Amino acid sequence: MKKNKLGFTLIELMVVLGIIGIILSLTVVSVSNVRQNTRNVERISDVKQIQAALELYRTNEGGYPTSITIGEALASGSTTYMNIIPSNPVDDSAVCPTSDFVYSKVGASYTLEFCLTKASGNLTAGPKCATSQGVLDRSCFTCGDNLVYEAESYPTIEIDTQCWTTKNLNIGTKINSGNSEPACHDVSGGSGVWSCQVDPATVEKYCQNDDASSECATYGGLYEWAEAMGFPYQCNNADFSSGSSNCGTGSTYTIADEHQGICPTGWHIANYADTAILYTYLGGASVAGGKMKETGTVHWTSPNTGADNSSGLTGLPGGYRNTNGAYFSLQYNAIFSMSTIPASATNGGLVDLVFNDTLANEYNMNRAAGLSVRCVKN
Repeated sequence: MKKNKLGFTLIELMVVLGIIGIILSLTVVSVSNVRQNTRNVERISDVKQIQAALELYRTNEGGYPTSITIGEALASGSTTYMNIIPSNPVDDSAVCPTSDFVYSKVGASYTLEFCLTKASGNLTAGPKCATSQGVLDRSCFTCGDNLVYEAESYPTIEIDTQCWTTKNLNIGTKINSGNSEPACHDVSGGSGVWSCQVDPATVEKYCQNDDASSECATYGGLYEWAEAMGFPYQCNNADFSSGSSNCGTGSTYTIADEHQGICPTGWHIANYADTAILYTYLGGASVAGGKMKETGTVHWTSPNTGADNSSGLTGLPGGYRNTNGAYFSLQYNAIFSMSTIPASATNGGLVDLVFNDTLANEYNMNRAAGLSVRCVKN
């Protein structure tokens, strides 16, 4: 007489466990999809509410606000148009960044950048742009557009795989250079290396000859390395060989691969990885300088060797502010600060274009020196 079979064979157990695993993975995927869909619906709803509040503001105030602050009210005087401007719902999708909605006033209109992790209605997944005319199914910015930042317009150009600003950065409050306390501090402990960009609450810039109306307007601001990076001035003399430092303060400051610093959101200070791609595309560093410089001698000193600006970068010779507080090389050198990890405890990297050569030269200079800054899109 046959005995009844009890239990399961190993193969049967493996099949059952496999089926359970598939069901669980499908459940996880389903839950993830539901969460993304929910956040997208919330994003679109929030954007529509912000747009409605902006239209009310425009109707009553005669124009759109210059800026808005996420998490705060949209108001003017005693009139509140939105109690709290909502923040972007947090999402773990690789499709979208985690940054908040980004608002910019553009002429008589505005842009509000946001991102969808999945297609929704007639909008595809990816960056989106809300304007006074509706929602565009694309990013607010396309390389070649003018980048409006802190009320100043920066032309941009696509070079190979990169998008660069074609004008030196010019943001912040103009301060005078110097070499004495209390306006400036010797970051070298007595060796005469003077930093004057010392206010932690304000972006500060030097202008050649301390002339903002002429020199900064033409050649852009000059920034110490720490100021450009968004770090306290003490970081001009700190060891960043590991990529981070507390700079003698109570906080830790880290250099990111694409370090935003004082560049706009979604952009970073140029680094040596960026310039390596640029030089290769332009035919090598030995000729890249000529292709990066503005043509002619309106801003450059003659002979402005090999300058054809075939890159479109329009390099301008803003010179530099030395660590003793003096200004040098206006119309002779275009010297751009690099965010790359500094090569020593006191020096930072740079790219130097000169009036009598075609070379794009890379070397180090004390971080308290004031240099020009260019931004590259992430």
